Amino acid sequence: GGVLNQSVWIGHVQSVSMEFVSRRVLRARLPVWKHVACTTTVTLLLDKQLLNSTSGALTHTFRTSFLSFLSLKGALVGGSEVIVKGRGLPRAGEYECRFVGTD
Repeated sequence: GGVLNQSVWIGHVQSVSMEFVSRRVLRARLPVWKHVACTTTVTLLLDKQLLNSTSGALTHTFRTSFLSFLSLKGALVGGSEVIVKGRGLPRAGEYECRFVGTD
């Protein structure tokens, strides 16, 4: 580990193309955010020109998430390796994998 300097991600830009659905609706899929979880400002461009928002500043928060957990079975005595894959996982902090009995 080490201390993560989140200011590194301030100003990072990722864009996606928007699909025209109707005169009132545009649609897109969020990009894969390649950095730590954070809140981003959202702007809309038409032909590379910034469009003004009548709602003020708009934001979207990319949250830390895990996508997969690799280990289907393990001995009661423990020791089997588990691997968790995710996005936006910060280096700083102490992670814990909690197991709760279900049957």
